[in-house]
Amino acid sequence: MSRARLAAVGALLFAGALIAGCSPDAAKQRHFDNGEQFLRAGQHQEAILEFRNAVERDPFWGEARSRLADAYAANGEQEQAYRQYVRAADLLPDDAGAQVKAVTYLLFAGQYEDARSRIDRVLEKDPGNVDAQILRGNALAGLSDLDGAVAQINEAINLEPGRSEAYTNLAMLHVAQGRREEARAAFDQAVQTDPSSVSAWLALANFQWSVGDAADAERSLTRAYELDRESIAVNRALAAFHVATGRARDAEPHLRLAAEKSSDPAAQFALADYYTSSNRFDDARRVLAPLTAIARTAVAAETRLAGLTYAAGEVREGLRQLDGVLAQEPNNAAALLMKARWMLAEGNREEAVFHAKAAVAASPRMAAAHYIRGLAEWRSHRTSEAISAFTEVLRLNPRAAIAQVQLSRLHLARNSVDSAVLFAEEALRNAPDSLDARLALVRAWLARDDTRRAQAELSTLKKRAPDAAGVFALDGSLQLMLGNTALARAAFERALALDANTFEALNGLTAIDVLQGQAPRARARMETILASSPDDPDLLVLAARVGIASDHTGQAVERLRRAIELDPLNLESFPLLGRLYADQGQLAAARAEFDAIAEREPARLAPRLMAAMIVHAEGGIEEAKTRYAEILKIEPRAALAANNLAAIYVEQHENLDLAQQLAEGAADQFPARAEMQHTLGWIYYQRNQVGPAVLRLERSVEAAPDNPVYHYHLGLAYQKSGERDRARRSLRRAVTLDPEFADAEQALRTLDAQGTS
Repeated sequence: MSRARLAAVGALLFAGALIAGCSPDAAKQRHFDNGEQFLRAGQHQEAILEFRNAVERDPFWGEARSRLADAYAANGEQEQAYRQYVRAADLLPDDAGAQVKAVTYLLFAGQYEDARSRIDRVLEKDPGNVDAQILRGNALAGLSDLDGAVAQINEAINLEPGRSEAYTNLAMLHVAQGRREEARAAFDQAVQTDPSSVSAWLALANFQWSVGDAADAERSLTRAYELDRESIAVNRALAAFHVATGRARDAEPHLRLAAEKSSDPAAQFALADYYTSSNRFDDARRVLAPLTAIARTAVAAETRLAGLTYAAGEVREGLRQLDGVLAQEPNNAAALLMKARWMLAEGNREEAVFHAKAAVAASPRMAAAHYIRGLAEWRSHRTSEAISAFTEVLRLNPRAAIAQVQLSRLHLARNSVDSAVLFAEEALRNAPDSLDARLALVRAWLARDDTRRAQAELSTLKKRAPDAAGVFALDGSLQLMLGNTALARAAFERALALDANTFEALNGLTAIDVLQGQAPRARARMETILASSPDDPDLLVLAARVGIASDHTGQAVERLRRAIELDPLNLESFPLLGRLYADQGQLAAARAEFDAIAEREPARLAPRLMAAMIVHAEGGIEEAKTRYAEILKIEPRAALAANNLAAIYVEQHENLDLAQQLAEGAADQFPARAEMQHTLGWIYYQRNQVGPAVLRLERSVEAAPDNPVYHYHLGLAYQKSGERDRARRSLRRAVTLDPEFADAEQALRTLDAQGTS
């Protein structure tokens, strides 16, 4: 072997010896040291890799796990940080710092008992550890730190921006574990142990705020501010407190300081959002503009700038900017949520549902996305989907009172009065100052015929909120129930003076005018309102009703047709329009016209539905079946087509499985409609499902008490269930309403004969 060859082999052997001589302890230490350098330099991903290598070489090295957790936390990977902090604390039982970090994350995860037992062991060895005392108080109270409280308040604001109630819904955070006095003692002990501890005063303020001691919370926050006026945490907490307690102007200096002092862009975004909510768009733009030049904040800043453009009335330009953001990041949850809000405001319900669902998919824990989806689903007549969305909001944020208000309204629409009361009461507990929650509870009481409590609450609200149109509109409805027409008129007029777009008041006042023979007066009012809102389907239907009452049927026809075009899934317009055509002897001509439109524009649902209903009304049952089935292939949610097809099936005693499926879907979409409840109840009766049949048929009679067929079918259902007295009353009512109703009269005679046998 040559000398060169020997030298090369020797070098390789020497290198191998060096590698072999590098001990596992040295290797893991090298990875640990590298991780420390990367973490100090802000290179979080690299630090994570090095610390993971160290942990893989020694799984029981608690310090390495703790630093790995720090790296995960710095990189925003909180789930991973949580696991590593807890594991590190297990490996370092005598390290107070490791226990404090683990307990902090256990609290956020809701593991209060584990957190308390760990922190108690720390305090046994070091009773003066203020951080441990604060955490023990949090564990006893079931609270996160004040930043967590601020985050929940901001989330409440984001559920429905621009509403004053949204700023107060979560101001009073409830104690989860109920051990208030022990928790209070722990927080008090912390500030007594170290009166100069800013974190101790912040923790005490969080607790006081959570149990409704707003005045004490403000004093504690003020004390923390006096100790450190430059603290970012203190200024953010004070700003959140001022906003949540209705003093938004006082929040500005604190938000500005936090934005100036903090390197976290969240502080600057918070200031921009404050300016936006205060309609100070130019100030918001000045804060946001520099953030568009930074890679990690550019998209969020551009999204907010698009929102400012839209809010300033430049709708098309705002949409263009927002679509540009989504072109860069199609799964940006904030941008998708903003698009959903805008589509809902523009009346594009299906677009709103689509973008809200996309926002939920991109960020499943974004409560605001679920909330907007709930609103869009409701306005698209999908009651079950709306309830599901609002329920998810509450799963994510149990204190979101505005979602509880919506659930109360939805359950009331379904005639589930007890559920409506419960949700309204819970909303009021979470947001005692919420006007919406109080009005929801009053509506639920009225549905229970509890007019005494409703009247007492409305009397208080009229004094407390003298400029709230909704209060006076609801008071008008109450007075109508009580038969006080003059008082009802005064209340409705007061509501409309406060807000001319209060539909409940407009509807009530119109009804009074028509009943009192003042239809021209009602018509003049409707013309004025329609001039500013010509494409509101509800207003168009109401105007059509007034037109019918004042003999302006031609105009009524046009308005009903327009309402159907705007919302072909709503039910109010179709029967009215069909009745007008029948009264005028124009069914055949109308049918030909609608068929021609459908042929020219096959995608339009409204003309197909009208033509099918006219065929049905003319007695073309088989053709109507075909038409309804074709419509449902195009739009499965066409509840009118589903209900009518189900009714035909049950009349012909065929396809009862499909009939039940169709009727259940229609009744779910429109739970307050008598015809939907009747069809479903009659199907249940035919299938010997007597209990559900009685329930649905009772609802149909409640909604349409003057329909003799509904009373007749309810009487048959009562008879089948063995309730003869009720059956007799229902059948007698049917005969009273229609003395020529032979089937009902025969059923009553048969029942009477059975009763005497």
